[in-house]
This record gives sequence, C-alpha cells and structure tokens, in this order.
Amino acid sequence: MVGKAMQESAIGGYMGKDLRGKKIGKGIVQRKDGTYCVRAMVNGETICLYGSNYQQLKKDLEAAKEKAKGGIFNKPDYTVSEWFHIWFDTYKVPMIKESSIAPMKRKVEGTFLPYVGDRMLDEVRSIDLQIAIKELLEEGRIAKSSISEALNRLSDCFASAVNNRYMLTNPAHDLVVPFKEEPWKERRWLNVDEIKIFLDETKESYPFWLPLHYIMIYTGMRIGEVGGLKWGDVHLEGGYIELKQALSVEYKQGKKLISLTTLKTTNSYRKIPFMGQVKEMFLQQKKQSIKW
Repeated sequence: MVGKAMQESAIGGYMGKDLRGKKIGKGIVQRKDGTYCVRAMVNGETICLYGSNYQQLKKDLEAAKEKAKGGIFNKPDYTVSEWFHIWFDTYKVPMIKESSIAPMKRKVEGTFLPYVGDRMLDEVRSIDLQIAIKELLEEGRIAKSSISEALNRLSDCFASAVNNRYMLTNPAHDLVVPFKEEPWKERRWLNVDEIKIFLDETKESYPFWLPLHYIMIYTGMRIGEVGGLKWGDVHLEGGYIELKQALSVEYKQGKKLISLTTLKTTNSYRKIPFMGQVKEMFLQQKKQSIKW
C-alpha cells in the first residue's frame, strides 16, 4: 500500500479522450485547438502541463512526477549563484568570523560561479563541476588549495539545497581536486647574521619601521596581531604581551575597511614574554606615537 505522503493521482481520476473520442490516459485530454493538457497530483503538488506532442507530453509528465516525488516540483526557482548567496548569508555568516566572510565568499565567486552560477539548481551535473575543476587547474591562476576549499563550500551549499528539497542530489558529492605531489621545498628561516643585516638596514634606511620589524621577529607575532595591539595589552613592567585581538583589513564595495577583530583560534589568545630589546622597541614606538 502506497503511503499518503507518496500518493499520486490524476486530478479527478477521469480517463481522458482525444478529439475522436479515443481514450488516451488518465488526466490527459485533447483540447479543441489540438493541443493536449495533462493534470496530476503528487505529494500534494498539482502538476499541469500543456503541449502539442502527445508522446513528449507523457515523457514530461513522468519527469515532473519524479521531481514531485523528490519534493522539488513547483518549488521556488533559484540559480546556483542566487542560492549560494542565500545559503551563505543564512547558514554560514552566523557561524564564522566577520573577517572570514569576504575571503570565503570570494573563493566560490572566483572559481565555480563563473561556470555554473547562471544555471538553475536542478540543471547542474557532476560533470559540469569536474569540467570547471579541470579548466581552473589548467589555467593555473588559482591555487589548488583554494579550488578545493571552494568546492567544499559549494558542496555544503548543494547539500543544503537537497535538505531544503530544491535539488534531488548533490552534484559536488565525492568530487575532489586532483592533487599532483610537488617537489618538496625546504623552508628557510633567516639566520642570526641575516637578521642583524636586516635590522641594521631598517634602522639606517627606515627607522620609523624598526620597532615593528624588531617586535615581529623577536615575538613571532603576525602583522595583524601586532597591528591589533593596544597599550593595555603591553605589560612593560611584567615583561610580556597579552594578545586579545587582531587588526583586520578588507575591502567592501571598493572601500577599504580597517577594524579590530577576534583572533582566529582559542590558541591564538596567548601571552608572549619579551626577548632581546623588545621592551626598548615598545618604548621607542610609544615616543613615536606621541609625536605623531
């Protein structure tokens, strides 16, 4: 017995006829102008189709029934781009840092949306995304890691469309970005002599930037972490720095926005002891700040 949620029927249950009175199927009738009309109901959704080709109309009816059984028939029409932005603003934005919003969105907008953004949700196939991956890799403009991250975001977006019954399946499911192992390159750090040369040159040619460069080298802080320091975070008597926030720079609608934001992870909140002449550099920076 078919459950109520999956019932399908011709509207009214009548046996339709053509203009000669020949029976042509339930819910199908031929109108006076020679065109055919078919009506059916699936999962509470009313299907009503018209066409001049009887055989094609029957095929269209079966396709419409399958969509309705999957729960996507007669749902709002969204392109991939439209749904991505709805999904991102509704599901993703509340869960991520403000400084991560624009970069995360740009990765998808700059990779897959130019290929499939104008397609309707139910028109996208796995092969379309695989072709996009292939061409993006051949182009070589975007890093493989960025393409992979964008694919993961798009897969989450499609999974949500499936959950919301706008798609039957997730076309990004199980797709991967082919990875060719690159020759290993050893990272090299500046040695003591090179650090001295660098700082001496900074002191000689760019003295204003000496405190910043020195503090970054001797504390290991990132530029955003140093930029986000307040004097209340610098404990001159205690001999340590307390990291509580970072400086964020982003562009929105062509405007440069600078703000203080939270640190990336819980481990980023830390205390860093002074080393070398870090204290002296902070005092020098304080004098420069007062001067300016």
